[in-house]
Amino acid sequence: MPMPKPKTEGRYLKAPKAGQSITFRVLADPLEFYVAFKTDEDKKQHPVRRASLSDFRPGDYDLTDKFGKASPKYCQAFPILGPTRDVMIAEFRQKTILDGLFALDNKPKWGDLRGYDVTVTGAEDGKSYTVTPEPKEPLTEDEQEKWDGLVRNGFNLRVLLNCDDPFKECGVSGGHEDGGPDFDSPDDRIPF
Repeated sequence: MPMPKPKTEGRYLKAPKAGQSITFRVLADPLEFYVAFKTDEDKKQHPVRRASLSDFRPGDYDLTDKFGKASPKYCQAFPILGPTRDVMIAEFRQKTILDGLFALDNKPKWGDLRGYDVTVTGAEDGKSYTVTPEPKEPLTEDEQEKWDGLVRNGFNLRVLLNCDDPFKECGVSGGHEDGGPDFDSPDDRIPF
């Protein structure tokens, strides 16, 4: 069965679905936090992010979701150059992705994730991912200027903790009608 190309429009990159791959370049250190979801009156789920588990209060998030009991999950968000070579944000909760990125970052042969692209591929069973390094190469001048320009204009990944859009803080549209990123709808989440 031919797989459709992963969606890469907007400013926020999701983990690939089963059988899909995405290639990106990490641009800076990740923001670490915990994320849970809260359903509003219109039955839409919205992320609730906190710096630590102890920052969550009763009622901050739904206690159950379509996979059963819900609880905040550890997460990392990275500023990246996405598949279209535009600056994006990738938010990953999936352990196999985070473990793969950590392993590459800590191997002497590969080291700092900012020195090469990484390809993440969803397993055919939809339950895990592989993380593969691409050959080391520097960013092009244009790619480096895209990132440097955003940083100069106030790009701040930490505003995700308030469910704000780091791109709006620096005057760049985030590409979402409600202003906040919707990284993983409940239909796209993998139960692990």
